[in-house]
Amino acid sequence: MFDHDDETSSPGYWPSVTDLFITLFIITIAILAAVFFLLLPKNNIAGPDPVKIAVGKDFVHMLDPLNLLRVELGLEVVKYRNADQAIRDLTDTCNTAVERIRELKKISAINDPTGLQDENRALKERIKNLEKRVAELERKLDELKPKPGMQSVAELQRTIKELERQLRENNVNVVIDERREEFRFDSGSPAIKPKFSHALIERDGDKEAPFQRLAAEIIMRQKRVDTLEIIGHTDGVPLTNSGNLDKRLPELLAGDFGVSRALSAGSNNDLGLLRALALKREWEVFADAREPIGERQILKKIKIRCYSAGQTILPIPESKPNPEAFRRNDPSARRIEMRLTRLGITADPIESTSGDKAEASHDH
Repeated sequence: MFDHDDETSSPGYWPSVTDLFITLFIITIAILAAVFFLLLPKNNIAGPDPVKIAVGKDFVHMLDPLNLLRVELGLEVVKYRNADQAIRDLTDTCNTAVERIRELKKISAINDPTGLQDENRALKERIKNLEKRVAELERKLDELKPKPGMQSVAELQRTIKELERQLRENNVNVVIDERREEFRFDSGSPAIKPKFSHALIERDGDKEAPFQRLAAEIIMRQKRVDTLEIIGHTDGVPLTNSGNLDKRLPELLAGDFGVSRALSAGSNNDLGLLRALALKREWEVFADAREPIGERQILKKIKIRCYSAGQTILPIPESKPNPEAFRRNDPSARRIEMRLTRLGITADPIESTSGDKAEASHDH
């Protein structure tokens, strides 16, 4: 996928940093040796003046190589004036040469060929890893391509929309609102009065009978619904009673409806559940009396589940409700939902519903 150059370096025509370093070092040593040699007393001449004269005369012959070095170092060319100035020029030239040599050492350490090779190997390793990653992504992309007989994304989206449409059609929600006078419970009580029971079954003018609507929906959708969910809701007014559901509710669940008068709700959650159970009992009586018998059998196959929402679900949802919203004495919050749905529960035509078992237990 990638072309790589040969790692072996080919010889160049330019001097290396090491060669330049050695050259400057040799020149510096030569200059220092020459200066040392010139400064030695000659012919036993004593005194400063003869020495200066000797050095000065010989220094004239070293100006050309000295200036050649200064030009390479970027220094100004010097001219002969006297021996003191000659010594200072030599010192300045040597110091500058030493500084440049140190700089070259630093550059040589930074541009170490060994370090470059390590970096080159690391880059090659990264390239190999990237090549493997690209190959893996190409394989996954190939797996995601539609295979023969597989639904495309557009087809899957259409299928999902159709399932959502069927779900909306299958789910039927009927709300029994206590703002209708006939659907009111006594405060803190789950008991259903005769007027309440009658309104569940018989239509009153333009007011629908909730059980009749549910029965019609079940018969029409008998292959698409299998469960009736009953959810009891309450307002936020706290109860002051002492509850006994933990002790006495099992008898009611087992079918002993005579014990319902002795049940006491200790919280709104208790009250919501007891009212849902009371409505379940009314539905079972209604389904058992349904005519003709074919419709009765359809209704009695429906499983029933009771829940309590208590005061936890507001009648009108609020985006950021405060605690007081759940404490309100709100008549619209006191309601019961009856919801038809499909939970995947298989209804055995031979098995009796919970209503049948409850009725039998109660008769005995």
